[in-house]
Amino acid sequence: MHPKRRQIGRLGIPFKLFFVFTVILAISYFTTSTLFISIRDTVDITRDIVKVRFEVLSISQRMIDSLL
Repeated sequence: MHPKRRQIGRLGIPFKLFFVFTVILAISYFTTSTLFISIRDTVDITRDIVKVRFEVLSISQRMIDSLL
């Protein structure tokens, strides 16, 4: 048997478990990061909508006050 193959084989289950859990953690990290970025973008869009609605409300209130 090839010497390098034996060294890899000696690592065995602990190495495989470490690798699997590292992959799971990486997938979880990137999924969570993507989710937070998506939520942040949604919040920015919502903030812009509220800002525009507030400006419209302010302008309409001034118009009503000027008519009265």
